[in-house]
Amino acid sequence: AAISNEADTEIIEEAIKQLPSAVTKLNWVTTDRKANEGFLDIKSVTNSMGTAAGAFASLFLVVGAIVCFSTMAIIVNEQKKLIGATKAFGFFGKEVVGKYAVFGLSATVLGLLLGVLFAYVFEIGMLSLFGGSYVFGVAAPIVDIRTVLIVFVIAVLLSALTTFFACRAVIRKPAAALMSGNDDGKKRITSMNAGRAKGSVFSRLVLRNMRADILRVIVSVAIILGSVGMIGVGFTLKFGFDGMIEKEYTDVIKYDLKISGDSFSSEEREAIESIFEKYGVEYISAYESGRPVKAKNEREAAIIISAEDESISKFFAINSAKTGKALSLPEDGILVQRRFAESNKLKIGDRITVYDGNLRERHIRIRGIFENYIGKYFVISKQAQEEILKESVEDNCYFIIYGDCDKDALLSEVSAVSTDLYYERGDIARDRFSVFSLILNVAILGLTFVAILMSLIILTNLTNIFISKKMKDLAIMRINGFSVKETRSYLMRETLITNILGLAAGFILGSPIGYLIIRIMEQPETHLTRGISAVAWVIAISVEVLFSVIISAVAFRKVKKLKPTDAL
Repeated sequence: AAISNEADTEIIEEAIKQLPSAVTKLNWVTTDRKANEGFLDIKSVTNSMGTAAGAFASLFLVVGAIVCFSTMAIIVNEQKKLIGATKAFGFFGKEVVGKYAVFGLSATVLGLLLGVLFAYVFEIGMLSLFGGSYVFGVAAPIVDIRTVLIVFVIAVLLSALTTFFACRAVIRKPAAALMSGNDDGKKRITSMNAGRAKGSVFSRLVLRNMRADILRVIVSVAIILGSVGMIGVGFTLKFGFDGMIEKEYTDVIKYDLKISGDSFSSEEREAIESIFEKYGVEYISAYESGRPVKAKNEREAAIIISAEDESISKFFAINSAKTGKALSLPEDGILVQRRFAESNKLKIGDRITVYDGNLRERHIRIRGIFENYIGKYFVISKQAQEEILKESVEDNCYFIIYGDCDKDALLSEVSAVSTDLYYERGDIARDRFSVFSLILNVAILGLTFVAILMSLIILTNLTNIFISKKMKDLAIMRINGFSVKETRSYLMRETLITNILGLAAGFILGSPIGYLIIRIMEQPETHLTRGISAVAWVIAISVEVLFSVIISAVAFRKVKKLKPTDAL
């Protein structure tokens, strides 16, 4: 009986005790939804989606804080003279902060409304994908008011705090200093000709200017860091799910077809095997059944494959999770998959409980842990099944590798033997799980696209502000004889330094975060490919570098259009 919670379990077990003694002598097993494969399938998808959503929400929160602060800091810095004039007219500092707070909050509210609208449309698309994969159809999209309110409060607080910190340093300065533009107490560069041909002096000039405008440099590095980090994490998760399916149907599932039945008569078995011999396919017979199992105190659903010997590995690989080598079938124990062992903190030598065909508890030792990526499988030898589970069963399935045979003709002849056969093609099963991967990939790539778009907009804005602030210095360089190429080189050096710092920091911080999220997203039935994905980070870094090159190429065109009057 499948039930939903412990309270129901107690009620049912108490009711069983009231039944006639002839009934209570039967073996009863009460299980919760963890023993329901359909529930586990849906739960696995929703849990993974929830983890991905939470992870990206946290990353966007951090990057959003940086964006809000940098935007307000740049606006305030650009309007220092206006702020100075406002203070000279008698406005208090809190009134100046209030002005920018209204500006920031209005932008925040507008962004929230647009974000909710975009999320609603995105939700409809995601639910359509889910609806095509499950029998319950497409669920109705909803807007969770509680979640929206929480996001709204966080966004408003974030906007208010970043506005306050962005304005704090400026509003403390005297109005006269702000209006004169000498509030930083640093002298402007009036001549750069001395270091024209000396690379070391030229480089020191770049570093000095970076120190003088350290806030913008830090913001640029942080934006690149956050963007490349989110893109890298997004593609890491994508390749983690894609790799899970690829490895399951390449490294574990070796068979092309599985034919199952409730049982085979000797005549049916002889007829089916003669057809296999006729078409020259490779095959092996085995016993497969779904059973409740228990590790610690929780019952779960698992599929147990019982085989004569380790030749099953040619069709269903049982390779050691530790060494990668093929495991032999133990005579005094069972082989369990890695995720089951990890989820229940089990090791070789520990005991688990397996229910036999009559629902009696049988305690058996783990003698090996093998690698598996999708589903929950155990493998046991026929001898261990007979001696420990006290079962003597007839094989009820065949694992088949086609080779070069005529597949359609083979299936036609096998189907003629019995109408009570079930067929599972490896390629169809792979396609079914590919839909699961597609759903997650769409969500992950959608969030990654937002990160890319945000990076593009912000970096373009920062680069244009950088050029505008340096316009006078660049004009002086051109007056002093620097060529367009040399002037652009001066600009490019700072851009190169900030990009290198941002890309390096993004990889160093993002790669362990990506691994951590993958581990959190794994469910007891799914094992994502782990480790640092080189391809994911190459893509992330390449995208950021491409953006930087395009943005710089467009923005640096202003150098060629400089006029002597720009130095005034």
